Amino acid sequence: MGNYIELERAQYYACKRFMCAKQTASNMAILGDCARFPMYIMSLKRCVKYWLNIIRMPESRFVRKCYNMMLKDDADGYANWVTGVRSCLERNGFGIVWQNQMVASESMFLRQFVNILEDCFFQDWNSKIITNHKLSFYSHYKTEFNFEKYLEVLDIRKFRFTYTNFRIGSHDLEIERGRYRKIPRENRICRLCNSNTIEDEYHFLLCCDFYNDIRASHIPRKYYTLPNIHKFYILMSSKNENIIRTTATYLLHAFKRRQQIIVHYQND
Repeated sequence: MGNYIELERAQYYACKRFMCAKQTASNMAILGDCARFPMYIMSLKRCVKYWLNIIRMPESRFVRKCYNMMLKDDADGYANWVTGVRSCLERNGFGIVWQNQMVASESMFLRQFVNILEDCFFQDWNSKIITNHKLSFYSHYKTEFNFEKYLEVLDIRKFRFTYTNFRIGSHDLEIERGRYRKIPRENRICRLCNSNTIEDEYHFLLCCDFYNDIRASHIPRKYYTLPNIHKFYILMSSKNENIIRTTATYLLHAFKRRQQIIVHYQND
C-alpha cells in the first residue's frame, strides 16, 4: 500500500513513447492528453478488493486467522498490511466501512472508492496544470480530462512528435529555452522577425512574419487574419481532423525552417 514511484514512471514512459513526446515533457500533460489515471488508483482498488474478499471468509480459514492477528497488531500500534488498508479507507472518507468491517454492496462500494480516488487526482491534476508556467497556454485549451483526438489523427511519427511537443510546451522556442537559462520572460524575444515580441507558442503559430508563406499554405485564413489569443486557443483545441493535420504540417515545416536558420546563425 506504499510506494508506487516505479509503477508511475513505467506509465509515464509508455505514454510518452506512444505520444512521441520527449521524456522531459510534463507528466501531468501526458496523463491529461492520454486520459490516464495514475497507477496507484488501480493498485489501491485491488488491495481493497482483496480486503473485501478476506472479510467475507469464515473465521476458520487460515487467511482470515492471519488477518485477525494483523488486526490485533495494528490495534497495538504495529504497522502492517492491515494498517495500510485502514489508513487508505479512513483517508478517503470510508472510516465507517473499516469500523463495520463490512459493506452492503461490494461492487457499489468499489465504484464509490475509485470515483473518490479519481476525483482527488483530477483536482490535483487541474491545480498542477494551472500553476505550471510551462503549461500556461496548455491549461487554457486543455479543459477536459479526456483522450485527445490528435493522437488518433496523427499516425505518422514526425507529425505526432512535432504537434505533441508543441502542444505541451516541450519545444525549443525562446519562451522555453529562456526558462531553462533563467532569462527574464520579457527578454525571450523572437530572433527571426522584427516584432520585438516574445517567441512563445502563440507568436510562432499565428503571428511571426518569418513563416507567413508556410502559414498561408496550411493554416485557415480566419485564424491568422487579425490573430488573437482566443483564436490560438480555438485552433489548438480543435477536434477537426483536417485542422489537426494542417496545423501539424505547418508546425513541422516551420520548426524545420527555424532550425536551419538558427544553425546558420550559430555557424556564422
